[in-house]
Amino acid sequence: MPKPSRKIATSQRTLFIVCLGLLLLVGLYLALRYFPSGRQSPAVSEHDLDTTGQQTSSLRPETVPAAGSQPTTPTREEQDMSEDNTAGAEMDSCPAMADELSSFFSYLDEQPYIQEFQFKDGIFPHFREILKKLFNAPPTVRIASNDLFGQLKNVAYFYRALGAKDIFLAKNYLANDEGRLEHDLDIFYRWLQQDSCRQQQALNLSLPLPALYEYAAYFLTSAGGKSYLFRRTEHTGLVVEYYCILLVDLADKEGLNRYGIDLVPIIDNISERMQRNTSLQNRAEYLDTLRKLRIRYTGKIKPAGTAGGKS
Repeated sequence: MPKPSRKIATSQRTLFIVCLGLLLLVGLYLALRYFPSGRQSPAVSEHDLDTTGQQTSSLRPETVPAAGSQPTTPTREEQDMSEDNTAGAEMDSCPAMADELSSFFSYLDEQPYIQEFQFKDGIFPHFREILKKLFNAPPTVRIASNDLFGQLKNVAYFYRALGAKDIFLAKNYLANDEGRLEHDLDIFYRWLQQDSCRQQQALNLSLPLPALYEYAAYFLTSAGGKSYLFRRTEHTGLVVEYYCILLVDLADKEGLNRYGIDLVPIIDNISERMQRNTSLQNRAEYLDTLRKLRIRYTGKIKPAGTAGGKS
């Protein structure tokens, strides 16, 4: 009669093999479902984060034209969007935006959930350190389908790039101030659009578009990025996706859409979800911007009641 200890050992080995097999199956599903080719993006040096806000040529990689983005004769909708952007640029003076950003960081310094971290010089210097870490080690957007380890590692990208402390910091912000997210991201996006502001102000904050594009592509197209948004609230996910679309559009205009991301199906998908959402304060504005973007890329409005994708 076999000894009981041998039966237990055999059972444990069998359970281990079964668990490992399940893990491999999940990883294989992620690998096969998402993009097949891999390519690391260039790093951002300390020079890219100085007061000039200038970007080195190493961050302007070879580009791939986005599907449906061929230049066409401007439509009335495009002219309207151009006029809206011009009016917004006139209102967003550099001193005013610098004051808004300073107020944002001052507000954070006053919050108990930030004070718990005991930042010696406030949160802004630490925020710049976070940006340096992220820009110098961006996520891999396209991973080969047979790179199972790369697929699984990309799902945990932010934990590896930032560490537990900064992940906890970000979660605290979303837990306590998710209602400010629309306002706060709008400030940073307007600041990004004004190159002259970064050169004139002493705020010393640079947001290089090529580096931000990598994160927009990560959230919009990769399994790892989508999984992060899936674990957040719908409100947070929609706002982040919306600004990622705007970043990819800016990159496409400047010839920096190196992954050739087609925004049309992404716009269709997020527009349908936004229409069902009631928590977004600026939902009407977002939907109008997305509608104008879709017209610019396709030359037509999506028919009402159709499923996501191109019409």
